[in-house]
Amino acid sequence: MDKEKLIIINGYPNTLRKIEIVERQVSYLKKLGYPILFISGCKIPSSILDQVDYFILNTNNEPLGKDFTYNLLNSGYWDASQVYIDFSKYTANFYSDIPNNIITENIKLGFNLAKTLGYKSVFYTEDDNVFKDKALDSIKDKLNLIQEDNYKVITVLGPQVQSNFMMAFTTLFFANVDFIIKNFNIPTKKEDWYNLEIISKYSLHKTYEGIFYDLLKDKLDLVLNIESEFIELHKQNFIEWGIVNRYQNEKYLIDNYFTILPHVDGTKHLFLFNWSSHLIDNIKPYSVKIYFDNNLVAEPYLNTAGCWFIVSIPEEAQQVILDIDGYGQKILETSWDVIKYNGLLQDQ
Repeated sequence: MDKEKLIIINGYPNTLRKIEIVERQVSYLKKLGYPILFISGCKIPSSILDQVDYFILNTNNEPLGKDFTYNLLNSGYWDASQVYIDFSKYTANFYSDIPNNIITENIKLGFNLAKTLGYKSVFYTEDDNVFKDKALDSIKDKLNLIQEDNYKVITVLGPQVQSNFMMAFTTLFFANVDFIIKNFNIPTKKEDWYNLEIISKYSLHKTYEGIFYDLLKDKLDLVLNIESEFIELHKQNFIEWGIVNRYQNEKYLIDNYFTILPHVDGTKHLFLFNWSSHLIDNIKPYSVKIYFDNNLVAEPYLNTAGCWFIVSIPEEAQQVILDIDGYGQKILETSWDVIKYNGLLQDQ
């Protein structure tokens, strides 16, 4: 076993499906013969634990809240991470929790342990990527390039989709351990992510890939871009990339897209958006009964993904209750101190 090269997997396998994906991921990566460190935000079953060489359990899993995006936007950072969707008459911005601080802490934990254990080169990946046999040679080649000190970082570089800045993949990358420890200075303390001076210094208003690129942009001579090779391996299904994401969770979709949005004109609106196209179990309809303070006001039927419904909420309404057929009941607070963190609605 190579004692200078290490594979780090950052994961949160908290469902049967995610566990099965990690089991496949590890079974392929073990063929490389390198030690594997698994960092997890939850306990993992023996089917995974018995296959890795090192394990870190980090239960510090409190993400940046919706107020993080709200604060960024109100500080003038309009390229903040959020979801914009155009609906004929409206543009809706939906805010959600962001796990960037958790990702940062786990990367630092992994590389610092690698340093302590004497490893020099690391292949870092998240738990929703599977590298099949044809991709393993590429991993071995890239780790050799790092080990031989030809590059300090090897990753995918490219323009951020729907944004005007560049990105560097953090979902998978190869790196020199000392280089990352010295240069990966993104804060881990949650309160630091709300500090405007620190936000500006580390571009924390950008997506995580944008933040990583800005750490590297003055050192690009030490970085190898493998975008074309990655695209080809992914195209041929030798790499399964991003198999799991939070949009596949129905509760996440309901919590974030069946919500109350403040309008820029100072009014409140209940906005229901069927985004079931993300669900693994396929697209589904939603039949909803809407109550304002226990008074039934509407019964929309969102028959497929992409359907939406909007209704204004009178200022005197204290509570909105959604009775969602086949899902359950959802109670929404209507106070401005709560709904301002949900997102923002404006006319087209």
